[in-house]
Formats: sequence, C-alpha cells, structure tokens
Amino acid sequence: MKSYILPDEEQWDTGDILCPDSYQHLMDSKAYFAVSDTDKYLLENPESRLTIILKSKNIKSFILAPVVKNGVLMGILELVSPRVKELNSVNANKLAVAMPFLTESIERLVGEFQNQLQAVIQENYTTIHPSVYWKFREEAIRYLERRRDEDEYVLKEVVFKDVYPLYGQVDIKGSSESRNSSVQIDLKNQLDALLLLLEKLNTSVSFEEECVQLKHFISQMEYTVQASTEQLISNYLEGGLHQRLRALIAITGQQWLPEINEYLAETSKRTGSFYTYRRKYEKTVSMINEKMAHIIDKKQVGAQAAFPHYYERFKTDGVEHNLYIGKSIAPLLDFDLSKLHELRLWQLKVLCNMEAAHYALKPCLPYPLEVTSLVLVYGGTISIRFRMDEKRFDVDGTYNARFEIVKKRIDKANIKDTQERITAAGKLTIVYSSDADEQEYRGYVAQLQKNGLLDGGLEQFDIEDLQGISGLKALRVKILY
Repeated sequence: MKSYILPDEEQWDTGDILCPDSYQHLMDSKAYFAVSDTDKYLLENPESRLTIILKSKNIKSFILAPVVKNGVLMGILELVSPRVKELNSVNANKLAVAMPFLTESIERLVGEFQNQLQAVIQENYTTIHPSVYWKFREEAIRYLERRRDEDEYVLKEVVFKDVYPLYGQVDIKGSSESRNSSVQIDLKNQLDALLLLLEKLNTSVSFEEECVQLKHFISQMEYTVQASTEQLISNYLEGGLHQRLRALIAITGQQWLPEINEYLAETSKRTGSFYTYRRKYEKTVSMINEKMAHIIDKKQVGAQAAFPHYYERFKTDGVEHNLYIGKSIAPLLDFDLSKLHELRLWQLKVLCNMEAAHYALKPCLPYPLEVTSLVLVYGGTISIRFRMDEKRFDVDGTYNARFEIVKKRIDKANIKDTQERITAAGKLTIVYSSDADEQEYRGYVAQLQKNGLLDGGLEQFDIEDLQGISGLKALRVKILY
C-alpha cells in the first residue's frame, strides 16, 4: 500500500520519521495526530522531518490515526489533503466510528498472512509430509481444545505402527577420493605460489622459517591427503602468514604490492584460483544431487496418488530416500499388499530413471563422477515415531532399529569372500534376506527387463557378514540407458 509519510516507499526508523509531537501521540498515547496547516506547523517546528516529507508531496493538511488492537499498534492510517484545514482535530474524532471496522479488517489480513506464512514454512522447511499431516492435526486440535478448557495436556508423540519400509539410494561413487584429489591439487598450487612469493620477499624480510614449513607441507601433498591436512594448512596460513603479508603491503611500499595482492586475490574461496578444483567438485556434487532429487520428488506426486505413504529424502554425496506405507498412514483407505508391491516396483523404475538422467548429465559435469544405485528390501513391518526433539521420524524400538543399522552399513559392504563392492557403476543392486523377497524382486526385474529399463543378465551373490548382520544376499543387474 502507498505510504505518504515514508519517502520513496523505503523502510525508516520510527524515531527518524516522526517528530516529537507525532511520536508522543501515535506511539506512546496511541491517539490520532492531526495538522490542519502543514506550512504553519513547519514554521513552528522546522526540524519536523515528517512535515517536510508531506509538504514536498503538496499535502496541506493531514490526520495520522493509529490502528490498535489489544494495546498493540498494527499500523497507521494516513489521511491527507491538498487543501488547508480540510483535515483537522475536529473531523478526526469522526474516525472513531470507522476505526473498529478497519482494525478488524487489518487483523483478518494479518491472520491470513500468518496462515500463508505457516503453510510456506511447513511445506518447505519441516518434515511433516502431507501423507501424515492429518495425525499431527488431530493431536494439535486435541491440545488446543484441552488448553481452551484450561486442562493441562502434553502433546503426544506421533507413532505409525505396522508400516512397510522401503529404502533406496543413488550414491556418488568415489566422492571422498575425488574431493581429496581436488583438495590436494588446490593446496599444492597455493603452497607452490606462496613459497615462490616468500622466496622473493626473503631478500627484504626474513621468511626462512615459513619457507621451511611450506616445503614440508608441499612434500606432504605428494601423498594421500588426510582428513585433517586441509584444516591444518588453512589454520597455518590464515592464522598469521596471510596477516603478515597484508601488513607488509604498507611497509614495503610499491615494490612487492602487485605480487602480494595477486596472491591474496587468488585465496578467495568464491573466485580465487586456489579453490578451482574444490569448486568444481562441489558444483559436480550439487548438480548430481539437484538432478536426482528433482526426479524423485516429481515422480512422488504420482506415487502418492496411487496410495498415500510417508516419503523423505536426503542429499549427502548422492540422494537417499525412505518410504513407509501401511494402513496406519491412510486409515480411511483400503490397504493390501498389492499397494506395497506397486510401490516397490515404482521405486525400482524411479532409480532407473535417475541413473538414466545422470548418464545424460555426465557430459556437463565438471568432474566425470559415476553413481551407484541400491535398494534395501525389508520383508516385515516396523513402527516409526516422530521424535519431538529432532523434528523428524525415526524407527521405534530396539527391534526395529536393525533396519536402520543395515541401512548405514550396507552400501560399503563387499561381496562375500571378495574385495568387490556390492554396488557398481551402471548397475542396480537389490539387497534382501529371504527367499520370498528374492522371488518377488526377480519378478520386478523381469518386468523392467521386458520394458527395456534393465539388461537381460542378472547376478546373485551373498554379502559379507557385517557387524551384527549376517545372511544378507543381493541381486545385481545392469541398467540400460
């Protein structure tokens, strides 16, 4: 809405805009403030910024009325006129009839805005998926009704019992090695450049000790970069050496100024050449994650229409997703195992689509990183509980926790009695434990092979025993792009 008292529709501090009289009336007393002759008032109060602004807009008289609800200032009504004395303290009293309607209207608009705000936050920033929103709403209604009756009521945790879990991931293969390699190249380039600079400066200022330390770091770069190496070198450089270089600019004058400034400019994480390969790596991971997440999010719309189920996904070095389906999530609908079978087949199709999308994306990637796909089959049902402290769903109970343990350990597992990982680039790996699961998924694979999404061959192997986990098997099949 247009404002007359704000110059150029900008935000201003109240104390800077309002003069002492208007501030006392509007902000302190919550009463109207009327001026019948702007020119006369400005002569008497030449420092009034408010009157200066209004006069510049050819306003000769005005009324400012606070919109107040329960002692809270919700806004200011501005009435202005190009004629002297048309608005004054006498006709300002007539606003008493209209202000309650205006107050109610603004309160309603604020309420609608808050509801829209809450909807945006819930849709984009919380884990309350639409499929389970109804249960949170039921509990919230119960809480508000009890509070209205002045009864003490503690919000209960939301639990869904007997749901079938589905887990899958598209993981970026060799992401840790690629990142270490990018760090190694960038740091070596930076250390070489810095050592060359210090050797030049050493003719004027002593950098003997720093040169020895840099040569030690450079020799370390010839080997595998440890997790702490990047932080160690960064702390050493930023902790004193770079500050000393900046201080030298004032001391050495113009002699070394261009070279020092050139080096310091390349240390910028956003644009500097010493972060070139790390930026390429981060961009590659981001591009892959965005593409994979977009595909599964889009495909989810159709899957929810078939039967509502809880869905969540996470971006790490790749994209993981969890699906939970069962009668307790949609109690008003008929649920049978055919709904579960449809969702399992859908999951495999989507993973094939995600792999195909990555294959098409590879020529555009700064780094040619591959991905691997995996599905974990769990034959039984579990219970999930919304953790109030973490604001997310988690498995409920120690027995159900086995599913989570398997998820965390399986993707780095090897084929039994070999050093070969169970996942491989260009192949879909299906991990299971029972013969019934194997037969079911062989049927899905056959259907996807018939549809041209999977290759005709099919591997079957045992998985090495993991800590607390044994007896797992896997099917692996090549994906057709």
